[in-house]
Amino acid sequence: MATILVTGANGFVGSYVVPALVARGHRVLALTRSEAAGATVTARLPEADRSSVEVRTGDVTRPDTLAAALAGADAVVHPAAIPRGRDGGASLRRANNEGAGTG
Repeated sequence: MATILVTGANGFVGSYVVPALVARGHRVLALTRSEAAGATVTARLPEADRSSVEVRTGDVTRPDTLAAALAGADAVVHPAAIPRGRDGGASLRRANNEGAGTG
């Protein structure tokens, strides 16, 4: 099976994507912005599934953090996003467009 990087692995959508990929036999690289968020990802999983998930720290709005996060990934699932911003759309653009490589 594939090794798949999941951005926003600790978010709402990511919390469904990670276990679904593991259930299908994939190895998951769970991208979160902090170690605490990574702990949330693994805590949500049954003990038997935790060995299929490797938490990696990075930020889709900071390209310098992504090379290490992507190492060994065969594919990327990108549910990381923010639903609203308070800065005239700048943070929305960074996370939702540029973070996906479409900005």
